[in-house]
Amino acid sequence: MDASLAYWLIPLILLALLVLSRIHSAGREGFENEDEGGAETDTYEDYDHIYDTFYANVYDKLFTTPERVSFEKASLRENALADWPKAETKVLDVCCGTGPHVDWMCKDGIDIVGVDLSEDMLKKARDKCKSGRFYKGDVTRAETFPPKSYSHAVMLYFSIYQFNNPKMVLDNVYSWLKPGGILVLHLVDPNKFDPILDAASPFTSFSLQKYSKERVIDSDIFFDKFKYKSRFVKEPDSDDARFEEVFEFEEPHRYRENIHRLHMPKVDAMLDIVRSSGFTRHEMVDMTPVGYEYQYLVYFSK
Repeated sequence: MDASLAYWLIPLILLALLVLSRIHSAGREGFENEDEGGAETDTYEDYDHIYDTFYANVYDKLFTTPERVSFEKASLRENALADWPKAETKVLDVCCGTGPHVDWMCKDGIDIVGVDLSEDMLKKARDKCKSGRFYKGDVTRAETFPPKSYSHAVMLYFSIYQFNNPKMVLDNVYSWLKPGGILVLHLVDPNKFDPILDAASPFTSFSLQKYSKERVIDSDIFFDKFKYKSRFVKEPDSDDARFEEVFEFEEPHRYRENIHRLHMPKVDAMLDIVRSSGFTRHEMVDMTPVGYEYQYLVYFSK
């Protein structure tokens, strides 16, 4: 392709993608479903109902990408695991979900336990990693694990934001870690990170935010048996946020709505909370190289 043609063609393609994205969003104030025939809508707002068998089966298609897992794996190996003898390493994956990190650590011969509150997510994790150890447990309860049981704890992919009182969870994790143990947190700038799901993005590691005056907060994805829409809602001056999802099924025609309520302080405020639990920060890895601007893997020690 002629260089001058490419110079003009690429911005035009990006502009067209942005316009299409805005068209998808138009007319959807309040994120209501658009059915006129009174199709049934099931709305879920609590963890047990949201993270059921159906959601566990579609979760990885929506949220897990090889690029993200590979970046996190490389960062964890370099910044958390390299300085610990494997024989002394025991990792706790807090809110492990479908267990992508339990899977690769098991294959690396690392002793790791995944804990989650959803039995359906854990079933999916067990199917993925037959040799993995998974435990259904409530990490807001200090007695869930004995003190000084683990050398490392990881809380990835927005896990910390699911708790109204993150300090309670961090206090517990601190007690479960051995002296010198390492905590790894995924943190984001809640007012700037890109909430569009990778599965809804036209290209890997591509963000429409750079080409839009207003923050794009909607994702639209088409599956064989349903349509999926999501929206991230947050006022700039509030620590409270919502991640709303709507699944539209054709046969029979019905809707499923998930409402995730998140507590998302700014990065500095969250770092203060972590420090108040006794942790010392050592490393803050920017995830921009893999396409996740304003997202970080932050390493702390006990």
